[in-house]
Amino acid sequence: MDLRQMAEAHLKNVDQQLQDLQQQRVRIDEDIQKLSEYLQQGVAELNTGNSQTKPGLPPERMEVTMNSAAQELAQSPTPNLTLPLPG
Repeated sequence: MDLRQMAEAHLKNVDQQLQDLQQQRVRIDEDIQKLSEYLQQGVAELNTGNSQTKPGLPPERMEVTMNSAAQELAQSPTPNLTLPLPG
């Protein structure tokens, strides 16, 4: 096997790894979407059920909200993946 064939084989492996990572990213994006929707529904259900909360707390203290990281994740696009080039 000469140097060119070795380089081609290596690049084919890199291409396959990229394809695998892209498929994994799609699955992760789908999971993020599902979990974000689940979280939003849960928060909405908790907020509509505030009539059963402890007496004495002002309504504004009883509301449940998503933390800022969850909100940002639910609304942000998936970041691009960049791999370092071999040196």
